[in-house]
Amino acid sequence: RHPHLVPHGFWWNELGGEGDLTKDTEEIRDRLVATLLGLWDHIKNHCPQCREAAQTWELSWIGWVPGKRETRRLLGDHVLREQDLVEHVPFEDTVAHGGWPIDIHPPGGLYDPEPPASFVPLKDLYSIPLRALYSRNVRNLMMAGRCISATHVAMGSTRLAATGAAMGQAVGTAAAMCAARGVLPAEIADRYSRELQELLLRQDQYIPDRPAEDPADLAREALVTAESAAPDCQPENVVNGVTRHRGGETNQWASAEGEGMPQWLELRWPQAREIAAIELTFDTGFTRPLTHSKDAYFEGRQVRGPQPETVRDLRVEGWVDGSWREVAAIRGNHFRKRVLNLDVPITTESLRVVVEATNGDAQAR
Repeated sequence: RHPHLVPHGFWWNELGGEGDLTKDTEEIRDRLVATLLGLWDHIKNHCPQCREAAQTWELSWIGWVPGKRETRRLLGDHVLREQDLVEHVPFEDTVAHGGWPIDIHPPGGLYDPEPPASFVPLKDLYSIPLRALYSRNVRNLMMAGRCISATHVAMGSTRLAATGAAMGQAVGTAAAMCAARGVLPAEIADRYSRELQELLLRQDQYIPDRPAEDPADLAREALVTAESAAPDCQPENVVNGVTRHRGGETNQWASAEGEGMPQWLELRWPQAREIAAIELTFDTGFTRPLTHSKDAYFEGRQVRGPQPETVRDLRVEGWVDGSWREVAAIRGNHFRKRVLNLDVPITTESLRVVVEATNGDAQAR
């Protein structure tokens, strides 16, 4: 446990697994502060790997609120288990996903003779059902994050912040549906799970092996063409309902290499349609891992700030009265999901999304 990788942080400076993480919080915090100061003394005065560099370092801040890895978990109509994660069990009411290895830390923390963590790798993403996100006996209580209905071992993966965020989006959307329909969460799981899934997919939530089939999505009825297309990124991909592919594949339209900007993608309907809102989802480099490197994009990694392949500037045109008319535009974009609500709905047989610039990539996506 040599602290020579200081910028990574001392995630293994942990205590409390053998105490009561609720009642003994202050005592555990005081002990953690003591170990932290001991580590700082070691870095400054005793660590051969750090001593020379640490001469000019100063300790400027100490966090005072312990980060709780695990405390109480509530029981739902389903208890998510290790087997559910390892075997990638599908659920009718899946509303979120995870993929971090099952990551178990020893109860003794810093003083435990065992390694600071053990990992059980997962071969694929797993599904999280709505039934694990509401209480089985307090029927109007929902939960997300580290208190969900899961075993200790399953929680070793579901505890991750990004996984918690996905669960939070699912629970917030389900709660809104409960309020709108005047029903309890269990009824959403039993009767309205498909409708909830469609709403989540529309909001860019990812649900494994569940393509969108929203009947209100007019794009699904359209013939899709483009000015140009890369071989594996044909325009019809944008209406097949698949939000993200796994295993390194892609599911998007991308313009052909070397064609330059602008590039357009067109949706054409057999009869005119009234359009009031246009929802766009862009490529934000999810297939590339995060890094601090300045040359990250060329190394196949994400960069800090806007991702190069994300569309920056575009305009949307509608075929109105025999010519193309601009109906909406976006400038300086770096977001993945954009919703354009038109001030005045238009009636048209055809829409074009004209990509004028990305944040650096040569192809429109």
